[in-house]
Amino acid sequence: GLATTAARPVHKVLALRGYWRVVQQTATVLGPQRVAMCERGMAAAARVEEKRLGLSVLSGVAHMDAMELARKLAADATIRAEAESAEAQIASALAKMHPAAARAALERLTAGASTDAVRSQASSALAAMDKHRGYARIWQVAGPYREDGKKCQQLFDVALPPEKPDAKVEWKSMDLAPEPRVENSVDLAKVVNGNHCVAYLKGRVFAPKAQRVKLEIGSDDGIKIWVNGKLVHASNAVRGLAAAQEIAHADLKQGWNDVLMKITQHTAGCGACIRVCKPDGGVPEGLRFDNGAGQ
Repeated sequence: GLATTAARPVHKVLALRGYWRVVQQTATVLGPQRVAMCERGMAAAARVEEKRLGLSVLSGVAHMDAMELARKLAADATIRAEAESAEAQIASALAKMHPAAARAALERLTAGASTDAVRSQASSALAAMDKHRGYARIWQVAGPYREDGKKCQQLFDVALPPEKPDAKVEWKSMDLAPEPRVENSVDLAKVVNGNHCVAYLKGRVFAPKAQRVKLEIGSDDGIKIWVNGKLVHASNAVRGLAAAQEIAHADLKQGWNDVLMKITQHTAGCGACIRVCKPDGGVPEGLRFDNGAGQ
């Protein structure tokens, strides 16, 4: 209220700066609400300095609405470069869950941003995305599961709770490690915390149309994969992890598709990676991934 109604301009400035500090500290607030807070703050900002401060806060909100707001704010010539930079930063943060939208924004900024710095920022973000194209990189995890006297090869065909529709399973959100041993892989070593057990990963992939896809699979150790409840791959292996160790195929329906992976742990490391691509190896347009935690 003070930022818009205070009698003295200095009080409006001080109030708005305090407001931006409050918004910056609301990381636990849902994305749409934080975007709305930023939108109100930007509407109250009369000076370039407070607008730039607001954009620095907005750039930390990883939400589609935040990216759209930054794009709209770039129409203000006094803060265009800062708004474009904020859009590029948000697009980079959205690359895992909304790759198509993030790529479109970054390509537009690479081609037409107002400064060399922003064009370079967007180009670098695109290059980083290319390393991850098609990889499912966000999951929920459950486990470890062990049974007395059974080694991991014996557990491979034991239907443990995540394979049973009515079983109670504690799922936890899990992202990729910042620097995984194998690019785009999920490191499960801390999850399994030992030898001869099983962990499960589940997530979702969105396909804009029904299509057949190729799955490039890597695992340490064995792996089973179900897509929409149908087993599409099984390999009771004992090995270290590498990308594209095996190939499988699956049929995606239009919309969201459920993916469940069972990973067995023998000894040493444990993890998996999966890339969804066209039968010819290209990446289907419009794929999106999430871990289904909001379901």
